[in-house]
Amino acid sequence: MRILIAGASGAIGRPLVRRLRANRQEVFALTRSPDSAPALKEIGAEPVFADALDAAAVKAAVRRIRPDAVINELTSLPRHYTPAEMKAAAERDRRVRVEGNINLLAALRDSSVRRYLLQSSAFWYAPGVGLAHEFVPFISSASPGVEASARQQQIPIIGEGQGVYSFVHIDDAAGATAAALECPPGAYNIVDANPLPQHLWLTAFARAAGAPAPPCVSEEEALRASGPDAVYYATRLRGASNEKARRELEFRPRPLEWILGQTSD
Repeated sequence: MRILIAGASGAIGRPLVRRLRANRQEVFALTRSPDSAPALKEIGAEPVFADALDAAAVKAAVRRIRPDAVINELTSLPRHYTPAEMKAAAERDRRVRVEGNINLLAALRDSSVRRYLLQSSAFWYAPGVGLAHEFVPFISSASPGVEASARQQQIPIIGEGQGVYSFVHIDDAAGATAAALECPPGAYNIVDANPLPQHLWLTAFARAAGAPAPPCVSEEEALRASGPDAVYYATRLRGASNEKARRELEFRPRPLEWILGQTSD
């Protein structure tokens, strides 16, 4: 199978290329920078030069490569997750995700592509009881605002810390993406099987990192200091169920090492 990946140099893109090459797939990597070419070639992908924000260039690339499948792993995240870098990167990340997706979809209209895979985010489900399945509607009143480092005690446990987080190892995310090339179409939650409330996972992460225990603050204090995003994530975030992925993709994510044995208190 000929597979074109947009975002192949990213955190999931790199292990995904390796997984696909191990499966003897022919992999092409959309990139706007010649500087990325050596690293992409090293992991087995053939670079294809086009800016995802240039609709004409994307269409020409798809026409030239004639892929059987296209995988969208586009992001434009900063190197460091500091408040300043996150704020500076936010608009380009939004454009790359939204406009890049539009351009890829437009390029497929006159092509022979039979499968399109899109990476999205699994932390947008509306608050509710239990883990969210793929049919649960998204929330529209919260925006991403993770703005601190646990190692510096900048992420506190807010209120009772009942917001539930779902994690996944990048190699498991890559494996699930490769499996999705042959599965029934639809949305799949690619998350591990151990969703945890903030007060448990943040404490476990601090222990694993050899950092002091995270401080505790009230919701009112956090609202004044960090804004509504931080309060939402810590208190109302809803974890996601991987039941469908386990059934349809035979998805078996590994337990995360930094959580194992750390959450019994």
